[in-house]
Formats: sequence, C-alpha cells, structure tokens
Amino acid sequence: MKIHERFRESLIETGRWAVLVFFSVAMAFPFYWMLITSFKTTSDLYNLNNFPFFFTEKPTLDQLRLLFQQTLFLRWLANTAFVGVLVVAITLLLSRQQRTGSPA
Repeated sequence: MKIHERFRESLIETGRWAVLVFFSVAMAFPFYWMLITSFKTTSDLYNLNNFPFFFTEKPTLDQLRLLFQQTLFLRWLANTAFVGVLVVAITLLLSRQQRTGSPA
C-alpha cells in the first residue's frame, strides 16, 4: 500500500511539473518569437523554405533600424505610456472616492 501511495504522489508531482512546463513554454513563446524575428532579414522572414524558429541567414539590425528610423514608434510608445498612467490615475481617484464616500 505504501508503494502505491508513493507512486501516486510521484505521478501527481510529475503531472504538476508537466503542466507548469507546458504553460511556461506557451507563455514564453511570443517573447521568443518577437526576439528572433526582430533580428531576421526580410527575405528570411518571407521565405517559406526556411525554418522559422532559428536563424537561416545572418542576424541583422535592419528591422530595428526600420522601426526606430522610419516609423513613429517612440511617439506611439510615449502615447501608450501616457494613456496607461492616465487610466491608473483615474482609477485611483475613483476608487478613493468610492471608498470614502465623498469627493477627493
């Protein structure tokens, strides 16, 4: 009976680790994909014969140059940060009013 209980406990522990590893890989994959595609050449990205998860051609900074020099990425980033800070400030003000029952 003791062997059966130990086997069951180890099976449960293995299942927990399997779920943890699966979800960790699933959650980390978009970050890996963003990182690897930011250093790929355009031809490497669009060629269907290349393996998409590794570098087939030499890594380059062309995509990052395009992002920072030919788009308004930094302005978009600042706008997003501004809206985020504004939403948090409004939320904090409204939650304070609701908690105290009177205006700030």
